[in-house]
Amino acid sequence: MDDLPPLGALEAFARWSEPRSWGPNDRWRATFGGGVVADLADGLRRHPDEVTRRYSRGAEAYPVVLGCVPWISSDDVADALIAVGTCCIVVDKDAKDKAQLDRIDAECNGVRQMLLRDIGLSAPQQGGKPPVINPLTWTAFEEQELEPVRMLGWTREKRGRSVPLLHAKVAVCCAAYGWEGEFATWNHSLEPLSVWLGSANWTQWSPKHLEFGAWTTDRALTSTAFEFVSDVIRSSEPRSSVESRPSPNLVEGEWDDDAFAELAAEAMEAADEDDQ
Repeated sequence: MDDLPPLGALEAFARWSEPRSWGPNDRWRATFGGGVVADLADGLRRHPDEVTRRYSRGAEAYPVVLGCVPWISSDDVADALIAVGTCCIVVDKDAKDKAQLDRIDAECNGVRQMLLRDIGLSAPQQGGKPPVINPLTWTAFEEQELEPVRMLGWTREKRGRSVPLLHAKVAVCCAAYGWEGEFATWNHSLEPLSVWLGSANWTQWSPKHLEFGAWTTDRALTSTAFEFVSDVIRSSEPRSSVESRPSPNLVEGEWDDDAFAELAAEAMEAADEDDQ
C-alpha cells in the first residue's frame, strides 16, 4: 500500500483536507478524508491543557482517556496517549500490530478502577468465587488499576475464519479530580469532557483512506459515550488472557457485612472507653 496514493489526494477531495468547525460557537470540529487520525491525535494532545484550564489546583485534576478501537498502529496516536499520561483503551483481541500497544502499556499509567463506579468494586475471581469486600480487602480495591491497554472479542482459531469484531472507534477525554468530603476523607471522581467518534482505525494506514471523525463536547453525547466505553471496559480482559472467546475477568465483589459490623462495634467500644 505504500506505493499507492491516498484517496484523499484525488482532486475531488482537495477541499476536504482541513477540519470543519461546527456546533455552538464553532467549538466542535469534524474531519473528512485522510487527516482524521491526525486530528484525533491533535485533540488528545490538547486535552491536558483543557483539564488544567477547567479545574483549580486544589482539585488535583489530571487528564484521562478511555476508549475502544479495533487496532492501534499509529505512532502519532500512541505518542498522544503517552503525552496524556493515563488511559485505558480496549482493542480487539485479534489486534496484530503489537508495537504501539506495547509502548502505550509501558509508558502510560493505568486508570484507577474506583473512578469507574460500576466496576470499582470488581476484581478477578478467587478460587472460582467472587472477590470478598471486607475491611481488610478494601484498600486493595482502592488501589486497583485498569491496564492502559485491554482487549475484547474472539481470536481467529482458523485462518480466514470470520469472527465478531470490536469495531467501535471512540475516545472519551475525561478529567479525574478530587475533593474533601466528610470526616476528612478525600473523594475522587471522573468527569467526561469531550468525545471523538469516527470511522477510522488508529493505524498508520488510515491517512490513505477516506475517513470521517468528529470531536464534540455535547454533554449528552459525551456522557452516553462514556457509559458505552465503561461497559466495553467492564467486558474486557487483560492482554495476558489466553481465552479464545470473550471472557471478562472482572467480577463484582461480595460484601462481608459481618466483618464491617464487627469493625463498627469495635470502633464504638473504643469510643466509649475514651469517653470514660
